[in-house]
Amino acid sequence: MVSASLLFLISAIAMGFAGWGLVRATDVVVERTGLGRAFLGMMLVATITSLPELATGLGAVTIAHSPDIAVGAVVGSCVFNLLLFTFADSLARKVAFYGRLRLSHNLTASFGVILLGLLALSVLVPGAARLAIGHVGLYSVLLAALYFIGARLLYAVDVSIAPDAEYAPEEPSLSMRSALLRCGVSGAIVVFAGIGLAISSDALAAELGLTETFVGVLLVAAATSAPELVTVWAAVRLQSYDLAAGNLLGSNLFNMVLIVVYDAAFLDGPVLAAASEILAITALIAMVMTAVAVATLNYVRRTEPHAVDFWAGACLIALYLFNAWLLFQAR
Repeated sequence: MVSASLLFLISAIAMGFAGWGLVRATDVVVERTGLGRAFLGMMLVATITSLPELATGLGAVTIAHSPDIAVGAVVGSCVFNLLLFTFADSLARKVAFYGRLRLSHNLTASFGVILLGLLALSVLVPGAARLAIGHVGLYSVLLAALYFIGARLLYAVDVSIAPDAEYAPEEPSLSMRSALLRCGVSGAIVVFAGIGLAISSDALAAELGLTETFVGVLLVAAATSAPELVTVWAAVRLQSYDLAAGNLLGSNLFNMVLIVVYDAAFLDGPVLAAASEILAITALIAMVMTAVAVATLNYVRRTEPHAVDFWAGACLIALYLFNAWLLFQAR
């Protein structure tokens, strides 16, 4: 118990330093390339911060032969990422976090809802999940195609929007090469620290006698989502609000691509056909939480905080706790 707790603490500290460096380096890439923060948040930061889920999930389906931990970590991470909108809003303090976001995030969120719906449908309808090419489900083809279509559309929309005049970043102190190198080093630290968090969480959960679904959706998902928490904190501190939101919504999209990877690695058949039906409930709750965040983003078009921000945060917290309660009841 002590060694697992120590590993968790060390990994969390390493994740903190890596997350801060990742956001600073990404901001330099934004300034030097002119690419939108929403797009880079989705494609670069979200990909790197989702690597712990990838490593953990691959281990779950290939070594532990536990689809519930792998798929549970994916949908659980989606729910946790949406909860972090409340965290980001609270960090913004005197500024309306939602009011500073570009409307292009609607596109990312919409594709996230579509992919989560496809996942929930595949889990709830066994016949749909068993449609496969070899051992890979047809849903994997759809998930991958929709992800790349969403990325292409977001790029087209994001670069067509003028930069935020109120956002005044510091003059980039790093060269493009140094920024990309820092992204790579930070990403490597994130991977190893994320694996350490996942291993320590799994060890602690085993000692507490919890089910694989409960562990995957709540403990492992929260542990592997630590990079998103740290990068959101760093991005908001740097007033790069679009990067924070793009990271959260983009991570949810990239999580769906992880299902495709797990499907290819799980040789016993389509991975969603072997997953517990309770995971579909978490996916549906993630869809509702996405709708809450999107509705708030579209309603709050001001820079000052508003009561709607508070109620949106309360709804996201309530939905997250409701999901945890359902999983606890089904354990």
